[in-house]
Amino acid sequence: MKDTTDVLIVGGGIVGFSLAYALRKRGVEVVVLDQGGGGMQASRAASGLLAPLKPFAKLEDPFTQFLLFCLTSFPQLVQELEEFTGIAVEYEPTGTMRMRPRKELARLTAWSAAWQQAGFPVEVLTDDDIRRYEPAAAIGTAVAVYRPDEPQVNAVQLLQAWMRAAITAGAAFSPHQTVTAVDHLSRRIQGVRTAEGRAIACQHFVLATGAWAALGGQWLGVTLPVHPVRGQSLLLPQPNPSIRHILFGQGIYLAPKHNGTLIIGTVRDEVGFATATTPEGIAWLHDRAAQLVPALSEYPVEQAWAGLLPVTPDTRPILGPVSCWDNVTFACGHNGYGLLLAAAADLLAEHIVTGQVASQLGPFLLERFRSLG
Repeated sequence: MKDTTDVLIVGGGIVGFSLAYALRKRGVEVVVLDQGGGGMQASRAASGLLAPLKPFAKLEDPFTQFLLFCLTSFPQLVQELEEFTGIAVEYEPTGTMRMRPRKELARLTAWSAAWQQAGFPVEVLTDDDIRRYEPAAAIGTAVAVYRPDEPQVNAVQLLQAWMRAAITAGAAFSPHQTVTAVDHLSRRIQGVRTAEGRAIACQHFVLATGAWAALGGQWLGVTLPVHPVRGQSLLLPQPNPSIRHILFGQGIYLAPKHNGTLIIGTVRDEVGFATATTPEGIAWLHDRAAQLVPALSEYPVEQAWAGLLPVTPDTRPILGPVSCWDNVTFACGHNGYGLLLAAAADLLAEHIVTGQVASQLGPFLLERFRSLG
């Protein structure tokens, strides 16, 4: 096991491994530490959606633009990962339908027209058009925002591909290592110590610990406003007729997978670091799914699981350097967008190598929370 490295990444989820791979492509020596086996938290619990364009999102919003930048990067990333690792990540432009109250029709029509003018295929559907695209859905008094090309992936396969890519490219991975303290000299982190008795020296330190980021902030003497929110999900068989698109409504989503299953999520609970599913959460999700697609009331739950989402006060990530340290980079607080935002790894890697902060990262620096102390 390596005891010194150029870059030490604490956090072995999809964010940590995507960054490790991006750094190895630049010839940077990397060690990834994880308190578990790697990818066992939010990354493994994710449903695989890459669908960021919510109704009434603003064209000029930097976060919306950043999400769309990451989305544009994904097809090339998928091709590269699949060719390098041999793991199929099942990237599929399933398309999305977001059910909305009919009273929003005029606003949605104007909103979609603005996005169409900017070059994005967004439509507002009603009645017969909804039935034509998604015959299993209960329409009631709803209209639908339709994007024909918003994609999804197999989240577990994508995680495995990025892990394999990073390790194959030369990143060292040390699982089951719990960091307890960092060593520093003046404004530079020199390394970490673990509960298992290891000391690892580094030139640059990256914190990518998901829902546990606030603890990492304590090591560094900074307030990282990231807290865990439990997300619960279900797996059901596809109904007949089957769901064709990623379907949002009733406060949940349905994601059809091409193995004949349907992922239903998500209940979001403020329960600290508890990761067990609950009968109440499972029943609520199943009931909401049946309201959205009535046929699902006849289908049993095949599997239920939960994971912890790292949530920030403004629901935006914390990415890039921090002013009080010369060699620290944050990659945390992804608020349920971890899979999609992993595509920003090249921007973070370039910052670590060159010291320059890309303009896209500017709105997501920790300093925006300066008033929190």
